[in-house]
Amino acid sequence: MFHWVKGIPFEFNAGAYDNLNMWEQMDNGDQYTPAKKFLTFVPIVLYVSPCPGSTDVNGLGADV
Repeated sequence: MFHWVKGIPFEFNAGAYDNLNMWEQMDNGDQYTPAKKFLTFVPIVLYVSPCPGSTDVNGLGADV
């Protein structure tokens, strides 16, 4: 969503952001801001966090 949709759904900016996607609009286009770091790393951590303690509950894996 951050990289594909261009512009904004509101018409109060007179087309200032029509050629920018949401990721480019955040923080005036600055890179490596705290907001962009948060939106990058939190989904990664949430995806990886269940992996270390997971076990084979159904008995279908190669836990022999």
